Amino acid sequence: MDPLCPICQFSIAENYHYGVQSCKSCAMVFSRYVKNKRTLLCLENPRFCNPGAGLRESCRKCRVDRCYEAGMDEHLVTVPYRGPTERPFQNDNFPLMSAICAVIHDFQAAVENRFPFTGNFRGPFSSGDEFYSFTEHAEYHRNHQSLLIEQLGQLPAFDKISHVDRTVISHYVRIPFFFLTNNWQSVKTLSKIRSNNIDFPTSNRYFPLPSVYEQLDMEGAMAYVTRSTPRLHRSTCEPIARALLEQRMLGQQHIHPAIEQKWIGDENCFCLFLLLLIVELMYDYCTPSFMKLQMFDLKTKILREFGKYYLEEWELEGGLYRVEQFLATVKAYQSIGYGIIHIVFPWLEFPPIIKYLRLS
Repeated sequence: MDPLCPICQFSIAENYHYGVQSCKSCAMVFSRYVKNKRTLLCLENPRFCNPGAGLRESCRKCRVDRCYEAGMDEHLVTVPYRGPTERPFQNDNFPLMSAICAVIHDFQAAVENRFPFTGNFRGPFSSGDEFYSFTEHAEYHRNHQSLLIEQLGQLPAFDKISHVDRTVISHYVRIPFFFLTNNWQSVKTLSKIRSNNIDFPTSNRYFPLPSVYEQLDMEGAMAYVTRSTPRLHRSTCEPIARALLEQRMLGQQHIHPAIEQKWIGDENCFCLFLLLLIVELMYDYCTPSFMKLQMFDLKTKILREFGKYYLEEWELEGGLYRVEQFLATVKAYQSIGYGIIHIVFPWLEFPPIIKYLRLS
């Protein structure tokens, strides 16, 4: 049975709001009070003041007081948007790292502007108004894919490729790129939850966006898929849910620890790794020999910068083997992502091989 809201004891506690599992109505009452604080008068009538009264009849003062008693944090209501405050890494000794750090900085700013961290979270069991669907996530990816296309034009070698072909390239980059950035975002969100002492369960959960979580079990995966794609038969939803869960668990087991423990270095190294991943995919899927040569040359330069950065900034020798191992893990995920596409669209040839490239 779904739990009742601890504040009103009338509605279902659908999700976490301002640090407390509660109903949407009580969260709105608390939010309005915090944003427009004024003196509230108690009705001094047990019929209206005690929990369990109808939502429209309940005493507003007693209800707000119970919100505070339950642990709602007013600071989470008024959290202003803070984009990336630090300037992106810039160092003439590391031109490739500087270029990709600037790109990722802009990308993260766009994500955090669209989905600011407020302490409110939506998940697979949220109400219809709050549920963040598979379709919405795909739309978010498409929107940011267009941003990625423009940003690719700022990178060495890619700046000579036409916009049309950068669009084609982005389809190869999209699945593993968002896999990494979503896991990176999940680690950052977990850190914010802990540092702000927000009372929200984090075990067995994944946060692809600052305000969205996914339940890491088959029940949560099935709820997510069936609610996102109501027209699909359950027999089709089950393999999609299993594949999604496999993706998420791979991230929990390998990607999260690597990012948290800085296994391949700091955030600058992570950004440079994203560039290495893009280059590696281009080398794998492009058939034009001139592009393969450019990608091979670019990969060599990236690995050289990794080695130099490890020695100068981390005083670490032999760190490149970690980069290669991490790359193999991410590419293993990529095959799972393509498998999901083949389940949903069995007639689609994806990814197609890039046979021709037009230079800009």
